[in-house]
Amino acid sequence: MTGALFHVDPSNSNVNVTGNLNVTSLTTVAAQHGDITNPMVHFRANRDGASNGDGNVLKLENSGNRSDAELLQCVSSGNDRFIVRANGELAINGTTMSKAPRLIHIDDNVGGCPPTRAAGDIMSYSLVLSRPAYVYVSVTTILNYSTRSDCQIYFGSTHIQSHLTASDNTSWNPVCMTGGGTVPAGTTNIRFYSSRANVVGCQGNWGGMQILVFET
Repeated sequence: MTGALFHVDPSNSNVNVTGNLNVTSLTTVAAQHGDITNPMVHFRANRDGASNGDGNVLKLENSGNRSDAELLQCVSSGNDRFIVRANGELAINGTTMSKAPRLIHIDDNVGGCPPTRAAGDIMSYSLVLSRPAYVYVSVTTILNYSTRSDCQIYFGSTHIQSHLTASDNTSWNPVCMTGGGTVPAGTTNIRFYSSRANVVGCQGNWGGMQILVFET
């Protein structure tokens, strides 16, 4: 380290650093273990709480061009618990999240209650991913048919979940179903499907599909 001055405040055991700190090898800041109330290292922007002292507490900067460089790594019992990489990826307990979770909402925009439409996809969305993702789907709509009529959620051609409506009700039936799974990188059609024509839906006020995406 060059040009850096460490000063321990005897009143609170805080370590103050003045100047430039250039570390080329492992530096031991404290020889003893911290505890829950007394951490080994504590960074604080200002001691007295004055507003003019507020500012950045810790800044980690990668001056190179490697996007996989780990700016911050937290290890417990020999296992990585929390990693922040230079490309913005966040890894928690071995699971990487490359983007913030996002929610996609799709309305049923076909007019009519129920509308005249063939059996098949009632609502669908073409999900484009640059990396694999965990995807959760929620569908809410209504269905009018005098006997049993089923609906399904598909990820592409893969069946994810089925919904059975009661056959003893000749009025409107609620359709509330969820499904989830892992979706690979690329384009996947997220589909809400009805096997019967002219029975499902009552426009956007009654029909919608929510897609929650956690991209790894």
